[in-house]
Amino acid sequence: MKVYIKIKNIIKTMILLLLIIILSLWLPIKLAIKKDMVDNQEYFICEKVSTTGFEWIVVDGNYNYTGYIELKGKIPLEEYRNYYPSIRFNKFVCLGQIVGEDIFDGYKYLIFNVDRWEVLYPVQRDSLIPEFLLPKYGFTFWDTIQ
Repeated sequence: MKVYIKIKNIIKTMILLLLIIILSLWLPIKLAIKKDMVDNQEYFICEKVSTTGFEWIVVDGNYNYTGYIELKGKIPLEEYRNYYPSIRFNKFVCLGQIVGEDIFDGYKYLIFNVDRWEVLYPVQRDSLIPEFLLPKYGFTFWDTIQ
């Protein structure tokens, strides 16, 4: 009888752990937005780049500008500096205002103060977990630990 109760408790614990893992794969901690959901604020859609001198490049926005940009304020992924390695290749909507411009190595770039940022739908990942198992609608807990 005691063995039966122990096996039953082990099975319940395993089911609970499996449920927690599945939920953590699908419950978003940061939702993605679509471009048409951006309100009438000043915004740029930026991607992270690896170049000397610049970390961000503008790919779209409500200004006629594409090129390098210096972000100030609430920079996307900054508070998670070492955590989101699998999702750093996404596009981010940076809402705020232009505070200036400067020149670096002969290239003009803008300085943009970010009030808030959002990830652009669909979320892309460089992950060991197959893409079809992960949601496209936001970042999950698993994105922070890979």
